Amino acid sequence: SDVCTRSCQDGGLEVPPELPCILLLVHHPTNDGNAKMRVEHVECPNLEQAFIDTFEDTESEYGKPTTSSIAVENLTSSLKEAWSRLFDARGNLLPPQPKQSKRNTSAPKRRVKPEPAIRIFVAGDKSQVGKSSICMGLLGALLKTDKYAPSDLAYIKPATQCEAIQLVEEFCKHRGITSCVPIGPIVYYKGFTRSFLKGETGESSEDLLQKASEAVDTLAIGKKVVIIDGVGYPAVGSITGTDNASVAKACG
Repeated sequence: SDVCTRSCQDGGLEVPPELPCILLLVHHPTNDGNAKMRVEHVECPNLEQAFIDTFEDTESEYGKPTTSSIAVENLTSSLKEAWSRLFDARGNLLPPQPKQSKRNTSAPKRRVKPEPAIRIFVAGDKSQVGKSSICMGLLGALLKTDKYAPSDLAYIKPATQCEAIQLVEEFCKHRGITSCVPIGPIVYYKGFTRSFLKGETGESSEDLLQKASEAVDTLAIGKKVVIIDGVGYPAVGSITGTDNASVAKACG
């Protein structure tokens, strides 16, 4: 039967859909001698925990009640509130009151965003000065602190003049750093600058910098530290608008 879920106007008890729940039932005598049932819902957000805490209270040592839990206090408050909707201070039964929709006044839960990865750009004043060696040293030093796992670290060279396998790539493989991109989206192959100036590459300076930025952003997801290796000397790529300073700014 749906007598429990039907509204009071339709002869039901109007039991709330949330289960388990507590209801206060009162038989209200009428002039014709019949009894009309009144129902008040005791709202308790953590009812099961309140029952558990109450049971543990009665089982405490020497039968002494312990300090009431928050769940029990909420239940007690809800019972008093429901009782006050049924009876006045003199014990007289009160007429049914229209239900008011409750707004959720609790503060919205905030998603805890992970801390953004620290980005370290390593540049040099000339080629073959040891930039990649510094990058390997930084990665090794971070791993040695035991504060960073290989999965926390990443390496990328967004712009490069060399397409051959580099020592830093082998180092990352040996140390378990899987997020390693030794050859990024900007490659200064032989004749690249001439092709760029002729418009043969089909990409502008902004396009190239955007690619470098997106590559670093993608690699930095879920990482704590990203080592960004510079290319050559500071002026490399200046004609195409992708010099070290521009790349560092785009990837920062």
